Amino acid sequence: MSRFFDFVKALFTPGSKPQSPVIATSRIIILYAVIGIVWLYMSDRILLWMTDNLVSIVHMQVAKAFAYVIVTAFMFYLIVYHQIKLLFESIDSIHAVNTILDQKNADLQQMERHLYHLAYHSRETNLPNKLWFENTINELIQQRTSDQKLAIVILDIDHFNDINEMKGHIVGDTLLHLIGEMFDKKVQEPHVAAHLGADEFGLAFFQSGGHDAMMHVIHEVFDTLKHDYTIDDDTFEITFSAGIACHPGHGDTFLTLYRNAHSAMTTAKAKGKNQIIIFDEKSLLSRTEATNLTNQLRKAIKHSDLMLHYQPIINLKSGHMQFVEALIRWTHPDRGNIPPLDFIPLAEKTGLIKDMDYWVFNAAFKQYHRWHEQGMKKMRISINVSARTLVHPDFIPDLFKLMTKEQVQAKDFIIEITESIAIHDMKNCINVLKKLKKKGFLIALDDFGTGYSSLNYFRTLPIDQIKIDRSFINKVVDVEEDRNILEFIVLLAHRLKIEVVAEGVEDIKQDGIIRQYGVDFAQGYFYGRPVPASEIANQ
Repeated sequence: MSRFFDFVKALFTPGSKPQSPVIATSRIIILYAVIGIVWLYMSDRILLWMTDNLVSIVHMQVAKAFAYVIVTAFMFYLIVYHQIKLLFESIDSIHAVNTILDQKNADLQQMERHLYHLAYHSRETNLPNKLWFENTINELIQQRTSDQKLAIVILDIDHFNDINEMKGHIVGDTLLHLIGEMFDKKVQEPHVAAHLGADEFGLAFFQSGGHDAMMHVIHEVFDTLKHDYTIDDDTFEITFSAGIACHPGHGDTFLTLYRNAHSAMTTAKAKGKNQIIIFDEKSLLSRTEATNLTNQLRKAIKHSDLMLHYQPIINLKSGHMQFVEALIRWTHPDRGNIPPLDFIPLAEKTGLIKDMDYWVFNAAFKQYHRWHEQGMKKMRISINVSARTLVHPDFIPDLFKLMTKEQVQAKDFIIEITESIAIHDMKNCINVLKKLKKKGFLIALDDFGTGYSSLNYFRTLPIDQIKIDRSFINKVVDVEEDRNILEFIVLLAHRLKIEVVAEGVEDIKQDGIIRQYGVDFAQGYFYGRPVPASEIANQ
């Protein structure tokens, strides 16, 4: 009997384990059959027990039948209600799960769109990034027909690094965002714009028509990109340097087109900025040669394959060599002697100049000891320092550390700087020069008179000498105005206790004039050419 009640309990328990339709139906039928049999058997026994009157039994049989119908109907109601309730609960659960799945799917789609945006767009400008740009260019290359033109333009913001340094990266990022909005507005389909990184942008122009029509569109867009931007109280006039590469003439793949357009853009910056340059093979060869020369120069500095020549500087009163200027020379194993004007600007542009200047100091310090041992005890060495080296934060500590290592004194050396250094960063320049002067170095202002000359230098810079440039000395023989200027410069310098050195003196007439006007020292081919250290004693 207990099993029967367990069976009934399991049948009506809401949380019971789901059953197959056949089993559930069979259990209901069996239950119905059991109840019916029990009812018939027990009810007849009860009726016979209650009475033996046939008429009463017939009436009671009818009542028993109605009672059986009512009881079984109620039981079937409970069973059907229970099953339908479970069905509706299951449907509600399915709807709830579907709702959750729909929300999850929407969230996943939104996340996918967000990840796509992150993967293919620039955070600073919200423009497509270089990966998107590359994929798009490759697709355009595949789609291009013979009558369609494809050109990519690589642009770089002129003087953007100066803005970052002067105003900070927050202003720089804000400016990039504003420029990105401008690109998005000005460059419309079928053309595309992308932010390739830092301050570099890429444009792709895809249209029908000839080369001239394409170039007209590019120049039109380029001109509209120039704009003034105001951030807080600062207004920035933005211009771009750009390089163009066209498919298929300048390359069949994105990487080739990008490299060539970038090369042309670099050429545009080198030629004065704010212009567009179309790629050509000669430009690429020139840049490739410069890259190779840079790598070779780096090795030459590392392995000390450079050398110093020294040019005498004459005391015009005594006629004797007072000191020498150290001049760097490079003898290339394959190309022979490379002029300093070819590799020094390259070193400044690539950042090798600091290592080169450090090498010059090291070589000059060692040579000073050799001359001292040979009896040339009063010899001073004048050393040129580039703008990038002078304002580098490591210059002073590295120089002083080298002096300690080589056991030299600052009073035996002259530091030469150019006027352009002072213009580039006057405040920092003065601070560094004061530290050098305090250490004991003499300071010389080189190339005086080459276009930036200002009397302000006499007052603000802690200099001991000015070196009048050869281009000015060349004119003093024939131009009276230049002789008057020379006289004025010498008088003013001497009033301020500054010595005057004339550079590039090449003949006796120039020598006579600079002596006449009281110049203190002179150097040039008239007195002696730059020579290796071993020959300087013969000058």
